[in-house]
Amino acid sequence: MTEHNRTLLDMTPEEREQCVGMWVNATCGLGILKSSTISDERFKGFAYVEYTDDCDEAAEEPYRVLAPRFDLPRAWNPDGTPPSPSRR
Repeated sequence: MTEHNRTLLDMTPEEREQCVGMWVNATCGLGILKSSTISDERFKGFAYVEYTDDCDEAAEEPYRVLAPRFDLPRAWNPDGTPPSPSRR
């Protein structure tokens, strides 16, 4: 499995956390991973995605459909800070 077709389901919790702020392919198209976990137990195995197009503003999506786009620059770093100019 290459990095480009991995989903969050294929990753460790630590790897998922490092994907926060990355663009992801999701149910409704391209979005930004806002959070790699959801504290509500009903949403175990889900993450928050912020959409930038005509979809819902933000949605809970299952790990199995979220594929990080390692080929695109980050929207922000996992800690919420802006990415360095060379990584944009």
